[in-house]
Amino acid sequence: MSESGSGGDIHTASLGGFSDGWMGDAAFSRELEAAINPLRADARMLTQNAADLDDLVQQTLLKAWKARRTFRQDRNFKGWLFVILRNCFYEECRRARVRRARERLLAPVASCAPSQEDAVSLRNLARRMNLLPSAQKQALVAATIGGKSHAEIAESTGVSVGAVKSRVCRARQALLH
Repeated sequence: MSESGSGGDIHTASLGGFSDGWMGDAAFSRELEAAINPLRADARMLTQNAADLDDLVQQTLLKAWKARRTFRQDRNFKGWLFVILRNCFYEECRRARVRRARERLLAPVASCAPSQEDAVSLRNLARRMNLLPSAQKQALVAATIGGKSHAEIAESTGVSVGAVKSRVCRARQALLH
């Protein structure tokens, strides 16, 4: 099952398919190439836009390549790729929604002169932000201003997604009270 020079079949099979030898890079690359047109067809239905289609397929192929060591050969390769494609699409939709919300929030602020009340509110917010524990502040800023998902924050900080959600929630509660 493995390509020459990439590991022994008996050893890699006993590891559940998670070693370098299960599917070599060349075989994986061939499988990726064969899946490009079906991926494009599904991406076309999701995006309805040629430029976004190409970006989505490219992002899917890149993520698949980076995760190639986790693919188990006894699984459906195209199904695995389509899950990655769908997740990339949902992630981009979420980011776009966050960008639009941020733009809607910032548009009125940018179009009017600040008032004395706004300055006081901003100072109060900054004071409360400085009182937050650094982990909560970091998670809140990354989620709200940075537009990152809880999973992305968890990966970059080395904690669980649940811990990130808890930190963001506690930070928001502290700022409101």
